[in-house]
Amino acid sequence: MVADFSPNNRTETMLSAESLQPPHHEIRSISAKCYLLGLCILIMITGCSRPHDQGIKFKKDKPLIYIKDQFGNHIPDYSSAGYGSGNPIPSVQTVITLSAQKDRKDDTARLQAAVDELGARDTGADGLRGAILLRAGDYYVSGTIQIRDAGIVIRGEGQFENGTVIHATGNTQRSLIFISGIDPKQDAMNRSHGDAFIYQTDNSSFSEVIDEYLPSGGHVIQVSPVRGFEAGDTVVLEQRMNLEWVSTLGMDNFPSRPDGQISTPWNPEDFVFQFERTIQKVDGGRVYLNEPLVNPIFARFGSSRLFKPKLPGRIENVGVENLRLVSDYSPTENDSDEAHAWNGIEFQRARNSWVRGVTAVHFGNTTVTTGKESIHITVEDCAFLKPMARFGYGRRHGFINAGQQVLIQRCFAEDCGFPFFLSETTVGPNVFLDCYGSGDRTVIGPWRYWAMGGLWDNVYGEKLMIRNRGYEGDNWGWSGINHMFWNSTAFDWISVQSPINGWNWAIGSKGNRIPGPFQGLTGHFSNHDHSTEPRSLYIKQLEDRKGTSQHERLFSQNQRNGTPLFYLRDTLSER
Repeated sequence: MVADFSPNNRTETMLSAESLQPPHHEIRSISAKCYLLGLCILIMITGCSRPHDQGIKFKKDKPLIYIKDQFGNHIPDYSSAGYGSGNPIPSVQTVITLSAQKDRKDDTARLQAAVDELGARDTGADGLRGAILLRAGDYYVSGTIQIRDAGIVIRGEGQFENGTVIHATGNTQRSLIFISGIDPKQDAMNRSHGDAFIYQTDNSSFSEVIDEYLPSGGHVIQVSPVRGFEAGDTVVLEQRMNLEWVSTLGMDNFPSRPDGQISTPWNPEDFVFQFERTIQKVDGGRVYLNEPLVNPIFARFGSSRLFKPKLPGRIENVGVENLRLVSDYSPTENDSDEAHAWNGIEFQRARNSWVRGVTAVHFGNTTVTTGKESIHITVEDCAFLKPMARFGYGRRHGFINAGQQVLIQRCFAEDCGFPFFLSETTVGPNVFLDCYGSGDRTVIGPWRYWAMGGLWDNVYGEKLMIRNRGYEGDNWGWSGINHMFWNSTAFDWISVQSPINGWNWAIGSKGNRIPGPFQGLTGHFSNHDHSTEPRSLYIKQLEDRKGTSQHERLFSQNQRNGTPLFYLRDTLSER
């Protein structure tokens, strides 16, 4: 059987003003004119008529076939997300064992000493130093356990109440476990850019991208001059956007706010996208990348260049396993106490690392946060339960990803606002696979300020949303491009819009379709309210790229059988 999501005519009219915001018909009329003007600019740039749809053809036991629009855009390959670009998490030998103390003694110094002791040892040929095993029982940490060296694993004996429980004591907001290499030069560089991560490099390594236009989903770029690039090199493809890009998206002319405040246009200096990639091969001035473009390149919309980064402080092969993390808190009305531990585990300067089998209880924000200096992280079989914080910005998010090529799979979060989301300007691919968000305030999707290349694959939540957020928040605007809901379920509504320079999709997904409250084109919907094949886009793309030999180690039996929902809803939720 062939499932053919063939091209359909794209909606010719702009979306109406109805939905969640009060109507401002006159203002939206002006906004529509600006948006149409932007579309005209796009057509002039490419020389093509209005973009038509695209999709995927699936036939059992055959590789996926990607349907391109007339600009050459197609659904990207998301399968590079995760440890080792889609490899199983390694098994690590225990070398240090600790047992719980009696009488609630503070274990911060004792646990940190064990981490530092292991960090002083040499790594093996596999890049691993070994694991610290915390026997089942209760441990009390008033500060933060910091992992600064590669190859270290902290492992417990279970994520449920009878396992290894680390209590985050005290009344300070913090991450309980913090994973990041040391790089003072990078720290100084980040500070000089307003705490935004910018890759270090030797200025002599820059090569300009000379293509006038490159579509999303592609893997080939042309550069000049070619500065010693070779197969296997880690490179950064940088895009610096300009005012014309902002204007074309309509992010310089927001509708009037109901509260009368003035909306500030997007500043293009805030939109410097740096995609870390690996070179497959070099042929003259053409560079072939292993990972796809997830933001189209228009020379008219800014400059693009390729360079080799310097990453001396990034650590790898760090893991946290089989733990229950519990934050102290003070009981308050509406569970709104915020003077306590905030994140369970935070990654910053790390690659090829993981968290598995960790439950966080009563934290204010997340079980796991991955920062912008993180890449190839896998988070699996984790839960975020009974959060203690107000609803709002920077709280009750469950799982936050600001990194690149991160896989979050088989995870559960309850009573959150955005439980599985990409932070602003996050560059992909990134994947959420077989995840469940419980609670009537749950919204799943990219958050704000143009994140790129996210896949929500078999994800469940109250609302699913990819769209222009207009003046919401601090003029959040477009949440991004090249995002996909695949076989995902909204218990209430689903809203998918596409910007005029690319696509967002909902394929095989379920929920009451609603338009967005701000200007945007209708996203691609195929097989709506009917599941489609393959069950998982990520798993199939990984199979096409690497085969199935590691599937038993990568994916649980219920994933392979197509029945992960019951595990998420009934086991990880502890209901």
